[in-house]
Amino acid sequence: MTHSFNRREFMSAASGMAAVSLLPDFSFLSSHLGAVGMPVAVLGCGKRGRQILDELATLPAVEVIAIADVDSGRIKGGKRRAPQAKSYSGHLELLAAAKKDPSLGPNAWFVATPTHTHRAVLEALLPYGSPIFLEAPLAHTLEDARAIVKMVEESGVPVHVGFEQRTNPLFVRARAIIRSGGIRDMIGISAHWHDKTSWRASSPDPAREKARNWKLNPLLAAGLSGEVCSHDFDIMCWLTRKRPTRVMASGATRLHRDGRSTPDTVQLSFNWKNGIRFDHEATLANSFGGNYIDIFGTHGTVRLSDGQAWLFKEDDAATLGWEVYATREQVQNDNGIILRADATKLAKQGKLNESSKMQDSLLRYALKGFLGMVVDAGANPCTVVDAYPATAMGILGSQAIQGDGVLALEADNFAASL
Repeated sequence: MTHSFNRREFMSAASGMAAVSLLPDFSFLSSHLGAVGMPVAVLGCGKRGRQILDELATLPAVEVIAIADVDSGRIKGGKRRAPQAKSYSGHLELLAAAKKDPSLGPNAWFVATPTHTHRAVLEALLPYGSPIFLEAPLAHTLEDARAIVKMVEESGVPVHVGFEQRTNPLFVRARAIIRSGGIRDMIGISAHWHDKTSWRASSPDPAREKARNWKLNPLLAAGLSGEVCSHDFDIMCWLTRKRPTRVMASGATRLHRDGRSTPDTVQLSFNWKNGIRFDHEATLANSFGGNYIDIFGTHGTVRLSDGQAWLFKEDDAATLGWEVYATREQVQNDNGIILRADATKLAKQGKLNESSKMQDSLLRYALKGFLGMVVDAGANPCTVVDAYPATAMGILGSQAIQGDGVLALEADNFAASL
């Protein structure tokens, strides 16, 4: 496969483009690039990489020209989703091919390799110069996370980190309400993540099976705290821009007693100087309740759950000006105001009573944010500097679970460069 598209032409075609919205409308790609597609590569064809490939396959003017994975079994799954793409046994082989023949190189990278490989992968990709979509979290250790921040900042290459709430239009709306005083003084946050699955992958090849189960190795991953909870920790970091001072945590294996040393159930509680607390429960042993987040304030509570969001107001809370456009519904025993990213527009169109649930995945919104950044050379929804605090919280939470259960957090823990 050959293509005549290069980054300079791509940026020229995109120059002058207006900032794209947070709605998952990708028509800006084809309208500004015409028939000229953007060549991209996906590194890592595990579960997340395959999800990215599924989404990219539906986008206009995006062409997956290469996929890479050190696991040949994973490559097969990637090829089923991107049959037109050349396959490589890793990012280094792809880079070597692109060096010999620039037409084989992409104009954007999507990195969905295991977390502990992120540092080495970025070290190889950054000199190439194309923008990078990096799955969150940044890394599995503070040392690697700091190294990633340093090398990305020095390179000047745009790297977007996939903490998806930053491109979730419902949370963007909720954040604006919270920061404008909609729930008044914040009391705390409670997060709940239940997904009954094992995280264990099988293979007839013992070496391959060991590599596939990197999440269960505490030397290669920060467990549920790092891989799952960090996505919710980023909500607190983005809301308050303040760092916690202490974490109390515990973990246990309640279901998957298969020799793993990583707990399948964890509870974490982070404290801030001003008395705010973030409580997080996550488990692989139960599915009840799924995933939701409650943000409590003295005048109300915001809940985000399964592609929906509500504001539950206290009786003594003042009426907000935009409430005239709002729709309410009963959620358990409480009456909630449905939060929409575009309530005013929907009201004028008479569509407020249509389903309030997002019709697209959080991943699709994240891809929209990244591609909009690349095409428009505009703001990065989540830089490596943005992603560092939540990554650090996930790592430190895991350390508390593996250690004595209580960890005092110093300012240095959240310094991206020391």
